[in-house]
This record gives sequence, structure tokens and C-alpha cells, in this order.
Amino acid sequence: MSKSQADQLRAENEALKRKIAELEQRDKAPARGPGRHFRLMADNSPDLLWAKDINLRYTFVNKALCDVILGIFEPEEVIGRTDAELADLCNKAHPDIPNYNTFGSICEDSDQQIIKNKKPMRFDETGYAAGKYVALDVYKAPIIDEDGELVGVVGSARVVTAERRAEEALRESRRLLEEERNLFLDGPVVVFKWKNAADWPVEYVSRNVEKVLGYPVTDFTSGKILYKQLLHPDDLLRVTREIEYYIQENTASYQHQPYRLRTASGEYIWVTDNTTVVRDDKGTIRHFTGYIIDITGQKHAEEALNRSETLFRAIIEQSGEGIGLANSEGDYILVNPKFCEMSGYTEEELLKMNVRDLIVPGTELVLFPRALRGQAGSREFPLLRKDGSTLYVEVAGYPIILGGDRLVLGIVRDIEERIQAEKERLQLEAQIQQAQKLESLGVLAGGIAHDFNNLLTGILGNAGLAALEISQTSPAVASIKNIETTAVRAAELCRQLLAYSGKGRFVLQAVNVNELVEEMTHLLNASISKKVIIKYNFAKNLAAIEVDTG
Repeated sequence: MSKSQADQLRAENEALKRKIAELEQRDKAPARGPGRHFRLMADNSPDLLWAKDINLRYTFVNKALCDVILGIFEPEEVIGRTDAELADLCNKAHPDIPNYNTFGSICEDSDQQIIKNKKPMRFDETGYAAGKYVALDVYKAPIIDEDGELVGVVGSARVVTAERRAEEALRESRRLLEEERNLFLDGPVVVFKWKNAADWPVEYVSRNVEKVLGYPVTDFTSGKILYKQLLHPDDLLRVTREIEYYIQENTASYQHQPYRLRTASGEYIWVTDNTTVVRDDKGTIRHFTGYIIDITGQKHAEEALNRSETLFRAIIEQSGEGIGLANSEGDYILVNPKFCEMSGYTEEELLKMNVRDLIVPGTELVLFPRALRGQAGSREFPLLRKDGSTLYVEVAGYPIILGGDRLVLGIVRDIEERIQAEKERLQLEAQIQQAQKLESLGVLAGGIAHDFNNLLTGILGNAGLAALEISQTSPAVASIKNIETTAVRAAELCRQLLAYSGKGRFVLQAVNVNELVEEMTHLLNASISKKVIIKYNFAKNLAAIEVDTG
């Protein structure tokens, strides 16, 4: 630094010290005259007032500034300090409150702009003072002495916290309103204003009409396109009559039944129309306002649902098997004609009944043991019909959740024929087993008969030889004849056993039943008690019959 520059700096410092001394002497002097009035006015002003020297140290502050910004200082305690120093003191005095005072750097930044630009300026300053959010509308200006030198900054501020918050809330409200407006105008709802004239010319239509119908706004507002021209021919008469009816009934607003509008591509879309009738004080209709909504997707979904329901109903009603839908308690909520036929009840009757009503009393049956656990299952049991008879059925149960309700779909199949066929099969198997047993017995009997026949041959032969060797007057002759007769009968029995077993054959011959019975006497006499007397009463001239004498 040169000597001249140093001398100049010392001179400026001396001049500043003299001005500060003069201000301090003035402050110490008794307040009277205009100065006293200014101080009184400043301290009672709701606005913040101050003055600073070139070093941005306060030379004057009013009470409002101390109350609003500093909170813990009186005006005389502020003089000679900077904003940064005061903010630091405030924050140290309240360490438990973060950001107790943030105006230190904010105020000095705007002061520097005044010093740099040397002209009055206005600022919006926001921060925390005394621990509270504060918004200030600040006006600052440079202090120029009589020599034209900048010696400080003077300023005033008004607390506008409530106004700024209201402005911010208003801006946010407008922003949201604009977003909603854009969302509305870009959405599927098209706003119209129709003239009260023939063919319903359009005075106003929202911009999204081009997105929905394909026509630019000007085509409607210029009259190039009349709204009535867009209606589907099949809907035009109905919509016209609806409008005439609502006008005649003096209705303020109404909703049309859905109708179709032609788009720019030539296709038709379904819309729903909500209209308000605007009248003047005399009740004369000025115009109509309203909006339309494209419900084509909804309409197609409804049509698809109706087709699905029709198909479902046809499948249910035409099914060759019984179908019943019941809730978790077993109450029927849907039955098909086949199930009605199987049970003997009408649909109305079944819809008032429970599954248990169709179960034979005494049958131990747990209702929906698997379906209520979310699993499919099936079982067989006799169904109790309306007339008291039973029908054996197989029921396949499937779990269904509809609108939060747990339901069970039952497919009922008539298995009466299958059960009967099963019984017949078991009977046939029993008969086959019996035949096999008989066949085995026949084989066994044939073997025994063959061996026994061989023994009888020996008996007959020896009996014949014995008859030849003894005298015909011997008492033994009768016994030998009985032996021969019995052996012959036994041989004939063996022959029948062989015929039964398939190893012999039956021989039919005419015999007299009386003689046949009388021959049995000898056998009976040998096997019954001697005390028993056998008497015969044979019919005379009894006709012969053909039998196998074996």
C-alpha cells in the first residue's frame, strides 16, 4: 500500500469516527423537538426501521425490529453490531432451538447489493427469527452524504408472513386446479355447450373432443359439424324424445340412456350424456351444458359379460348332469333343470332347501369336507327324492370364492345304472364261482364214481359166483340177490355221477313207478328199524314214465 493510500484510509477512518461520535452524542442528548417526534413515531411503527454505517453496523433500530428479528435485545443493545453478530448471539442464547435466527447472512447479502448498486432496491426475505418462520417485504436504500459519498444503508421492512403463506397457498391451489383442469381436459370426459336450436349446434367444446371423437374443436364451434348429425340413426329418435320429455317436465338436469356417436374415422362409440338446462330469469332456455363420457370399453365389457352369462346359463341348463351351487352352510343358491329332475323338486323349492334335506335320514355325512378347505372332492350316496324314493348319485364338489363368499359347486351324476350293473356283476361272479365249485365237485364225483364202479364190478362178480356155488334152497340165496340188486343200483348211481361229471351219459327208458318204489323196499328194510312196518298203496294201471333208472 502506498503512503498516499494509507493517508487517505486514515482520513476516512477519522471522518467516520467523528460521525459516529456525533451520532452517539445526539443519542445521549435529551430528546426534544422533531428528533423526539421521529423516535416516538419509529418505536411505535409496526414496520421494521433501521440504519447502518458503511461497515453494516447498526446506527439506528426501532423497537419493532428488535421484537420481530432479535427477540432478546433492546434497541440500544443493537447499536454498533452487525446482523451476523446479533444472529450468533441469539443462536447461542437458545441452543435448544435449531435455526433460532437465520437472518444474519440474509440481511448482509441484500446490504451488499445496495452498496454495490448504490440505488434503492426491494427484497423478499424469508428465514427464522426468534425461532419462528418470518417473511419480510424489505426496502433498502443507500445513505449518501453531502459530499456524494456512500456512508451507509437505511431500510424498512414489513412483516408479510401471513400474506406470503396465503399467497403460497393460493399458488398451490391454482397449481392443483390447473393440474385438475388439464387432467380433466385431457381425460375421457368431453364438455359441451349446446345452443337451444335445431340440430343442437355447439357453442363450446373442450379440447379433448379431438382425442375422443377425432374432430377438431373448430369443426363444432364453426357449425361445420352439428351434434345431431353424429348420433347413430337407431338412437336419434330416442334421444330426441328424451330431450323433449325433460324440457316439457321442466327438468333442470338429466342423464340420457347411453347412445352412439360417429367418430371422424366413421366408427361409432358409446357415450353417456349428463346435461344441464340453463334458463334465464323468465324460464326461457338459453342453452344446454353438459358432458359426455366414452363408455365403449365398458359397453363392450358388459356385452361380453352378457354373452358369457348367456353361455354359462345355456351350459348349466342344457347339461346332462345335475348342477347345484350352495353356500358354506349348504343352502342352495343355484340349481339346473337336470338336478330338479333328479331330485323331483322344482327350482323354487330347491332354492329354499338345504343340501341336508336331500340326504337319507341317519346317513352320517360331513358337509363339504374338502371343498371348504379349497380342495376338490367327490363322494357317492343315495339322494332322497321328493317322492321318498332314493337315487344313487356321485357328487363332485369344487370350491368357489365369489365376492368374498365361500361357495361349493356340485356336479351330480346319476350312477343308479352303474350301481345296478355292479350288483349284477357281483351276482354273475358269484354264479361263476358256484359253477366252478360244482365243476370241481363233478370232477371229484366222477373220479369217485369211476373207482367205486370198479369195486361194484367185483362185488357183482363175486355175488354171481356165490349164487352158482350154493344150493338154490339155501337161505343165503335171497341175501346174494339183495347184494346183486343193491350193487346194480349202486352201479347205476355211479353211472349218473359219471354222466354229471361229463364222463358218462343219461339213458332214458320207460319204467313203472310202482315197481321202482317196490324195489327200494329191500334197501329200506336194510337201513331202518325192525319195528318199522312199510305199507304200500300203489295205484293200479299207472302209466310208465321215461327216466334214467340210474
